[in-house]
Amino acid sequence: MFSPVLDAAQVRLFEGGLVDDLGIASLELMERAGRCCANHIVGRWPDLEHVGIVCGTGNNGGDGFVIARHLCALGIDVRLAVAGDLQKIHGDALVNFNRLDERGLKLGTIEEALTEVDVVIDALFGIGLNRALSEDHLAVVQQINQIDVPVVSIDMPSGLDASTGVTHGGAITAALTITFFAPKVGLLTGAGPAFRGQVVICDLETSASSNFASAVPAALRLDLSEVPDFPTRARVAHKGDAGFALLVGGNVGYEGAIRLAAQAATRAGAGLTAVVTHCENTQVTVQYPEIMCRRTDDPAVLRELGSRASFLAVGPGLGTDHWSQAMLRGVLAAQKPIVIDADALNLLAGDPARREDWILTPHPGEAARLLGCSSAEVQADRLAAAAEIQRLYGGIVVLKGAGTVIARAKQPPVILDFADPRLASGGMGDVLTGIIVAFGAQGLAPDIAAVSACWLHARACSHLTLAAGVLAGDVVGALPAVLSEIALSG
Repeated sequence: MFSPVLDAAQVRLFEGGLVDDLGIASLELMERAGRCCANHIVGRWPDLEHVGIVCGTGNNGGDGFVIARHLCALGIDVRLAVAGDLQKIHGDALVNFNRLDERGLKLGTIEEALTEVDVVIDALFGIGLNRALSEDHLAVVQQINQIDVPVVSIDMPSGLDASTGVTHGGAITAALTITFFAPKVGLLTGAGPAFRGQVVICDLETSASSNFASAVPAALRLDLSEVPDFPTRARVAHKGDAGFALLVGGNVGYEGAIRLAAQAATRAGAGLTAVVTHCENTQVTVQYPEIMCRRTDDPAVLRELGSRASFLAVGPGLGTDHWSQAMLRGVLAAQKPIVIDADALNLLAGDPARREDWILTPHPGEAARLLGCSSAEVQADRLAAAAEIQRLYGGIVVLKGAGTVIARAKQPPVILDFADPRLASGGMGDVLTGIIVAFGAQGLAPDIAAVSACWLHARACSHLTLAAGVLAGDVVGALPAVLSEIALSG
């Protein structure tokens, strides 16, 4: 179900292992990389006639030199340029630079490499960049981004950090990224999904997946084509077997949030769904009369319901006033597994605690409050931020956003390889909370409940045909169709 994800340091270690343990020369690896890229590019654009290649002076540039030689051998017109001081080319890259003469390849200017070509290949930095782009290199990146032809990036779009997904002043916007061995963290989260285009993985004939089996990857990847674990029901099941999900929230003026969460829990299969909300709310059960509702100012109500519930959620529309604080204390006193979301996270940030039986679901702003930093710092290294929240607060941490990160104790984090701007609207996080609590109530382990709920949330959005204007309620409405597909395919 999961596939490994690497950071830059792990790639270097893995490559070193291939050289030292398997006896594959580093020069041979570069040859395989260039050949793989050339073959894929020709397969993608079989009528290709003119290609521009912009190389750096490191090993990524060396890959570009190999690509140039293989494309030239196929009769394609290659226009090659190097961005940087030729005297800095060394090692395997220098060997392949010197081999360009075999095909009569000569260097031209950046402008020549970007003029009247069908495709441009970005072989500037790959995984090697972890600092701000120089003014000269930023200018090259901007030149490449301004051309109106597809750009293929080798290993990473240049300017994008392989380990974090942060951009170093700017980055190539690729139509296609051909990466080696496994996806890199920076392709899947942070700014990566905005720059990477389609991602193709080439293992360089090393059986990479088996070689990773004994290593601990930086993360594990789950995309929408791979179905995770879901709750199942026996043919003779009754509603009590499918769990009791109790959701708490909906302060005055914020009733919609708890309604959406409860509706999602019901659609995601919870056998019973109940809401505890502010006594002034009257609309929670509109559309979904199946949802039980208790309107109260008395947290003692939670003791009775909490003792019966299988899994709780608190936060959607909760607010931060005295009622909110009393409700959160009542939920925590229930000593049941809990999803903590929205304003419950903000209250937790002001009064930190640690538990192993909760699932925290912050967006970057809430994550920043939990950590006492800025949201920009959270986004600069999403894996590190999620791991630090997990270390401080315990449990499972779902750091929402493009390339959602799910951090777990003593296990690699999971990155959901999905980014859809249609999910950037109010109420989407409430829907996710409802799905998680429903899956937890139905008996999935908390980490599996979190992973599977994030997948279902994303998959339901992908099913919608609306190009824009998707509402959180639309995602709730799409849940049964996706769950039915899963049941039929299983």
